[in-house]
Amino acid sequence: MGVLADAVLAGGGEVPIVIDASVAMAWCFDDEATDETLSAYDAAYLVLAERLAAPLATTDGKLTAACRTAGVRLLVQR
Repeated sequence: MGVLADAVLAGGGEVPIVIDASVAMAWCFDDEATDETLSAYDAAYLVLAERLAAPLATTDGKLTAACRTAGVRLLVQR
């Protein structure tokens, strides 16, 4: 199993869920998100990554392009 799965199992199977109120603003996406015609689901990931200054892992072409436009760092599979 992966590291996350091992950690979840070690913790009794409970996964802490944190709700970020900034994603509730997902309907007010930045221009980068709407210009790339992203789904609301993908745009929420983009907005969250921007706000947290976190990298994003995706294989979706439109989301990758939007990340590059927005300056969001992408994690790449090697």
